Amino acid sequence: MYFSNEDKKIFENLKYDKSLKPRFDWIKNCLFWKDEEAYRLSDDGNRKLAGLWIARFFIYHSGLSEEKWWINNKDFYKGAWSAAIDSGLKWPGFEKSRLYLSKSDKEYLAYEMKKPKEI
Repeated sequence: MYFSNEDKKIFENLKYDKSLKPRFDWIKNCLFWKDEEAYRLSDDGNRKLAGLWIARFFIYHSGLSEEKWWINNKDFYKGAWSAAIDSGLKWPGFEKSRLYLSKSDKEYLAYEMKKPKEI
């Protein structure tokens, strides 16, 4: 099981909203949508959710072959993604429209990736 039973119950209450536009998280360097956020997760659940956003970016959104991923521990993120899917997790982030970006979402991601990061 990827998420604890308590965390999984929180995910089961999330509802996919196809009308939402993505936001960019410049710390994790990835897109996320408001309906993917799960509040009141355990600390472990929050780390795992962040891992899913990062994994999705590299697997689906980056357009890079795995050899060009700039993260350490690639197998961890690939394994986390597979484990979450295999666990039967119902998460809006697994929706096809979240994996395969629209033209406007791709443009938004490219724009955000090029912007200088301010601290």
